[in-house]
Amino acid sequence: MAGASHMRQGALIVFGALPPIANPLGNAPFFLAPTAGETDASRNILARKVAVNGRFLLLAALFLGDDILALFGV
Repeated sequence: MAGASHMRQGALIVFGALPPIANPLGNAPFFLAPTAGETDASRNILARKVAVNGRFLLLAALFLGDDILALFGV
């Protein structure tokens, strides 16, 4: 059962670290300022697209991050 404990600990670290890294409250003005003239519906569509792209970026970093860093010698 040691593997499950490590998985749980890793999940807590990842989900605990994501909000400060993504900083949704701090980044909100960077989304709201350029979309000030948009309707709520179009702003919601754009926010959903940003969230989906961000999810793919995080998944790519999760699965390919070590290889990409090794490629650059980091």
